[in-house]
Amino acid sequence: EPVLTLNHMIKGWLSKRGLSMLYGPSNAGKTFVALDLAMHIAASLPWRGCRVNGGPVLYIAAEGGAGVRNRLAAIKRERPDMVSAPFTLLPVGVDLHGPGDALAVCEIMPDEAPALVVVDTLARSMGGGDENTAKDAAMFVRNCDLIREATGAHVLVVHHTGKDEDRGA
Repeated sequence: EPVLTLNHMIKGWLSKRGLSMLYGPSNAGKTFVALDLAMHIAASLPWRGCRVNGGPVLYIAAEGGAGVRNRLAAIKRERPDMVSAPFTLLPVGVDLHGPGDALAVCEIMPDEAPALVVVDTLARSMGGGDENTAKDAAMFVRNCDLIREATGAHVLVVHHTGKDEDRGA
C-alpha cells in the first residue's frame, strides 16, 4: 500500500525516522551545514524558509569536539533564540561498524529520545571497518538503522567524497 504522506522533520529535506547522508569534498562546509540543520531542529525553528518539526539533537563529533564547539558557540552568539535548544554534543569517536557502540548511542540522551542523531563523520565512526567495502558499509548502515529504530530519530551521516569527486561518497 502506498505511503502518501511523509512526516517531515524539515519539509522537503529530511523525514522523521529517516537515514540520510550529507557528503562533499574536504573543507566544503559539511559540518557547518550539519550544525546549522541540527540547531534549527533542536530549536524547532524554520530552516532556510522550510518548516521544521524539531526535537532534541545528539551530535556525534567524531573528528574532535574543539572545532564543533567553536562553531556551536558562534551559532549561539549569533542566534540567542537557540541557546537553550536541547542539543547534546558527544565530542568523541564511536564505532558504528562493531556491535556495541550503536546501543550505547541509543542510551546517551539525557531526557527524551532524539529527533536527530548526526554522525560526523562516517570515516571516523567506522572503527576497524573499511568504508570502501560493501560488507563493512552494510554493517555501518545496519547500526544506523538500529539507532533509528531504537530512538525514532532521523540519522544524518556526514561523509567525504573520495579522491575522484565525480564518483560521489
